[in-house]
Amino acid sequence: QQFGNSQKKECKSTDNSNKMVAELLKYFSGDSTQSAENFGFCLPQLSFPDDIDSIIAETEDLESVGTTLVYTISAFEPYIGVLAGVTDQPSIVFAFPPPASYTWPQDSERRVQWASFNLPAGTTVTLKLMQGSSEISGQTKLDMINDMNEPITIAGTVPVAQGYKIKLCASTGQCWKSGTFSIKAKIANQPAPVEHIQIMPGDASILTPGSEAYGVYVSGVKTAIAMILAVESHRIEIYGLQSITTTRRASGVQVLVRIHADDTGRDTTSNEDLLAAIQDDDNQRAFVATSGDFMTAAQSSDLNVSKYHGLLIKHVKGLDSKV
Repeated sequence: QQFGNSQKKECKSTDNSNKMVAELLKYFSGDSTQSAENFGFCLPQLSFPDDIDSIIAETEDLESVGTTLVYTISAFEPYIGVLAGVTDQPSIVFAFPPPASYTWPQDSERRVQWASFNLPAGTTVTLKLMQGSSEISGQTKLDMINDMNEPITIAGTVPVAQGYKIKLCASTGQCWKSGTFSIKAKIANQPAPVEHIQIMPGDASILTPGSEAYGVYVSGVKTAIAMILAVESHRIEIYGLQSITTTRRASGVQVLVRIHADDTGRDTTSNEDLLAAIQDDDNQRAFVATSGDFMTAAQSSDLNVSKYHGLLIKHVKGLDSKV
């Protein structure tokens, strides 16, 4: 229902503590001046033409038991099977930095990774290190191809403090921020990362950098490895994908993985112990299956995401049949 000026109170929240709702309105409206006290929800009025039959199609099934009438409202067709305003909108999901509780050491390179959805082809991105609303100078990377990953080194001159975020801005004018993290002093004698090559089924040619399939695939693999190894995701870095052909001419994907020492001080498991764990046969089967689950959960319109999930499930079933 639409509200006139005389009915504004019915459309206005009288709760003075709705800061969460206000933040949501800021995000979706782009209005940074949105008040936490003065806002309301006005639903647009749905009006029908006088000739109602022009927008409703009626079909009758007389062959089955009883009679079934199916009404189709053409005005609703664009919203069938999707969440209007959510799954069809440009969006960014960060795989690194993680959502919370991460501490990034000074003078340390880490790979910022993200998955992007519904961004136009040819979109470029800019990465900025932010503390609150302030941009940290000397840490910006401008107009990069949206290949969904970029190595970033936090300089030793960046102050040790809390409340930092990575801000990604697309050439479309939209911006997104990562989860909040802290910057800590450089860790002396930090163990070097260990490398692992994970062989996966499928065709690497469809995982082109910048595609939704690539972003979902890398994020899913990173999360799956962390979950199977029972470590936080910041310890896992995916730094490349390569195609591989076996002696039987079957195609596959080599996922290039680095396992890092923990930056937060909460996990003392060595890199070498995690490397041995990831190479365990049982963990390999669980890892491939879990990657497929994460890809299925992704809200992506890219058909290659679904194609890869099917390949992974088929591969896992093949492994199980041999056990």
